[in-house]
Amino acid sequence: MTSSADNAAQYAQRIGGRLRHAREAAGLTLRDLAALVGLRDHTVILKYERGETAPTITRLHAIAQALNVTPAALLADHDEAIALIAAVDTADQDRREQLAFFFAALDESPPSAPEP
Repeated sequence: MTSSADNAAQYAQRIGGRLRHAREAAGLTLRDLAALVGLRDHTVILKYERGETAPTITRLHAIAQALNVTPAALLADHDEAIALIAAVDTADQDRREQLAFFFAALDESPPSAPEP
């Protein structure tokens, strides 16, 4: 059985890995990112990236905005979901309607084959 402390540690590590990846992809140093989100000390960002602690949702939002990613992408359970989350988060109304149609079609059960 997994304890809530284990879940919190896994959550912090998952977010930390995604944060580091996004920061490096943005070409920012720890100090750069800390300055962008109004932190005096870059070690807070380092602790997030190491999975020692998870950011508050307010801080996560500020970091995501500084990195030009969505908070949802940083919170994703699976790497494969990030591109889909980004597509939904950045879609205009027409694209969201197309995605809604697609997702609805996925939920429909396939027609049953006729019996011989």
